Amino acid sequence: MSKTTNGFYRSATSTSQTPKVVNKKVDEQKKKDDRANVICKAAYSQILVWMISRNLDKKSAFRELYLQDQYNQPRGLTLKSFVKGMTKLGFQFDEKTIIAVFNQIDENKDGYIDLAEWMRAVPDRIVSTEYLINF
Repeated sequence: MSKTTNGFYRSATSTSQTPKVVNKKVDEQKKKDDRANVICKAAYSQILVWMISRNLDKKSAFRELYLQDQYNQPRGLTLKSFVKGMTKLGFQFDEKTIIAVFNQIDENKDGYIDLAEWMRAVPDRIVSTEYLINF
């Protein structure tokens, strides 16, 4: 400890460790975001394969997903509706994957996926076959 000019003692470690802790939290969040992006890319690839196999455009695919839950809200798909729709349409994603995709598509974090968010999030084409899984 060192004495300050006003007579109080200050710990030598109080300011020197803060950047390391902040950087570690930022790095952990970046890793978490990177994992979520990989999961979502794989899911988007499967969604696109499903759309192509049924000759659906993005708007029709959203409508198809939306119609899977009779209790859907006019604002868009809730997480519950999204999970139900994905399951009814035959997607075999685990719950973490569906939640990650939902959270990535729901840009404004209002708890709903509306058509505009869906249109922006779902790619128009498969960019890489790296994430394709038999569907």
